[in-house]
Amino acid sequence: MTYDLTEIKTRVKAKRKSFVISLCAICFSAIAAIIVMLAFPDITVVFIATVLIITLIFILVKIFEKYQPFLLFAKDVRGINVKEHEYVCTQRKGFSISHRYTFTRTGVRRVSNQRTKTSTKAIVYLQLPDGDIKVIEGLTNAHTDIYDDGDELLRISGTKYPIITSRSVKKHPCPICGTVNRIQDENCFSCNLKILHP
Repeated sequence: MTYDLTEIKTRVKAKRKSFVISLCAICFSAIAAIIVMLAFPDITVVFIATVLIITLIFILVKIFEKYQPFLLFAKDVRGINVKEHEYVCTQRKGFSISHRYTFTRTGVRRVSNQRTKTSTKAIVYLQLPDGDIKVIEGLTNAHTDIYDDGDELLRISGTKYPIITSRSVKKHPCPICGTVNRIQDENCFSCNLKILHP
């Protein structure tokens, strides 16, 4: 099983275009706010322009988190899987100002009542044709369960998740969203990317 490379390239191209348009819109809005602020140095205008610029910076950070431009504009990475590493990370889930109390011999102790979310992350190390090692991060144990040492992996330009090119497999991670799909599936369960069967 493999994925439709033409559709992948089309989606990556559209995502790159969307990122560039969003970035240009934010930059244009920020420049316009600065020009208005300089042209009308009234306290109210300066305050509104400053709030707008701060909001645009916040939106810009969110856009970078969403599109991951360093990954989106990266080239193909092809190499041999030489090592995998899995680790557990714990993240706070939500925000809560409530607390619970525990009673000890020394007195009452306040403990945060925030919930935590535990997930397993994974890294693969690819040996490139020139002998260098490329680290691919942001994977999960569901991906490394499929990859074997010695597999040739390909991370297609603009995607996050490597696919296996050296052998046929019954399960394969989607290069765009990372969902592990089965050989009998016609499309990716999450993002509907077409799956090709020989």
